[in-house]
Amino acid sequence: MDTLIKDGDIAVDSGGRYIHISGDEELLQQAYICVCAKLGGFVYNRGLGSEIYKKAFDEENYTEKINLMMAQSLADYPQVKAEVVAVRKPKLRIRFTCNNSIREEVINIDDYI
Repeated sequence: MDTLIKDGDIAVDSGGRYIHISGDEELLQQAYICVCAKLGGFVYNRGLGSEIYKKAFDEENYTEKINLMMAQSLADYPQVKAEVVAVRKPKLRIRFTCNNSIREEVINIDDYI
């Protein structure tokens, strides 16, 4: 069981209690963290993360390259798929899917620089 992170912060319900998630929702959140974290930036696991922030928006086949990089960073989560569904510089909208669960997140690439 994990605590829901929404908009970069721990989510709480109307009573101020943490919102807990498990199962597919928990896997989707872990995948989101894995994609968003800078590779090598987490002290306890230097292999966690991705380098999507290193790609320039004007590169040819930008979306396909980001999708490949995310797939590589999610190798430990074979049941989770991630794909870019929209690009609007400097933001990416990414859809994470696991079984019948879906989570969409907007990532601001400028936050990585």
